[in-house]
Amino acid sequence: MASCPFCRTARRPGWLGLAGWRYDLLSHVSGRVLEIGTRSGANYPYYRADAKVVISDVDATNMGEAIEKFARFPAGMEITLADAQHLPFADDTFDAVVATLVFCSIPDPGKALREISRVLTPNGKLYSIEHMRSRYEPIGLIQDVFHPAWHAVTGGCHLNRHTESIIRAAEFEIVERRTSLGGIFRWLISQPAEKQESSVAFKVLKHHPDPPFPTKTEADPPT
Repeated sequence: MASCPFCRTARRPGWLGLAGWRYDLLSHVSGRVLEIGTRSGANYPYYRADAKVVISDVDATNMGEAIEKFARFPAGMEITLADAQHLPFADDTFDAVVATLVFCSIPDPGKALREISRVLTPNGKLYSIEHMRSRYEPIGLIQDVFHPAWHAVTGGCHLNRHTESIIRAAEFEIVERRTSLGGIFRWLISQPAEKQESSVAFKVLKHHPDPPFPTKTEADPPT
């Protein structure tokens, strides 16, 4: 395992490319895991050895780099095509679903969240990192202005989507939350209310100002 280029290391990486956030997020993930929107496979190096991961994307043309990495990944990972809005898995299949920088591009995120809730086991959780509209109105207005061009150039990415509000509207409870850059980037662990076998309290550690990519939980009001 030591020579594996995509095995999780004991040392947490820095902030570049959200690597530190990915490392922290996936430190919580074990058991049977579904990753949606894998794209280049940026999360591969951060999964724990006890995670059995099914990685997926809606479009095979997006997965070239991921497939190349997959061939060199240790046993315990599967790869498939899947649309997050129509997941081809039975109810209560996965202990965790991972989505990083995915919900900005899903045409109907509410539908995808209902599917995620369906395939999660009781007490299963959604682990996500997303960019979204800033909670600071001046920054949010700038995002609104640039959104049409951004959406066209990126092939469907929503620069100003209120993703956290969409997650809450889908009856997911936020278990743990971090933010950065005025709330543009958010690190979230959430759980469908219907899948909770015991009460889950919103986890608030400390309030910190926004450094580029912090590692602390921030307790400001959701937007």
